[in-house]
Amino acid sequence: TYHNLKFIEKMFPDDKFSVHYTTNGTFNDELIPEFHDSDLILMISSIFHFSVHSAMLPLFQDMVKKLGKESVAGKPFTYLSTSGKNGEYNAHDLIRRFALYNKMKWITSLSLDDVSALSPEGREEMYCWFKFVKATVENKGQPAVLRDKAGVVILDTFETETERTKQINDRLYRYFENAGADVKIISL
Repeated sequence: TYHNLKFIEKMFPDDKFSVHYTTNGTFNDELIPEFHDSDLILMISSIFHFSVHSAMLPLFQDMVKKLGKESVAGKPFTYLSTSGKNGEYNAHDLIRRFALYNKMKWITSLSLDDVSALSPEGREEMYCWFKFVKATVENKGQPAVLRDKAGVVILDTFETETERTKQINDRLYRYFENAGADVKIISL
């Protein structure tokens, strides 16, 4: 996880990162001013077994207690994990639900396999993900506007077409169209 953070710092040298380690489930009082001054809360952890994400809950509860719900509301928040693909969905879902419950601005998280996290493909995925996170923060949650015309192909892999799948495709289509892209949906 430390190497992942160092990679992000290296790829985004104009941004300031402040690193704090939390291992005992306690939100350190010294973090309160930094939390208020930050533009984004990025949590990075590894997930090796199912109990790791349950250990995060006391930390989150302590954070909200010390900062106050009004301070965390609207704060951009995301999560990067490395794992052996054992329990990461549960961890990401727990953290997403915590953020939304406390009215934080949840930004899509990323889970990388621990073996490939620092491979060329893993680094590229991490770079693209964090670039998206950064654009979301800078645009205050509004869709990014593309500088150059881009072509986007949405591959619809739903097995059956339902009202819900149509809504998902329409939402994706509008998102990219509003950003200025030429969009096409292909149903597989």
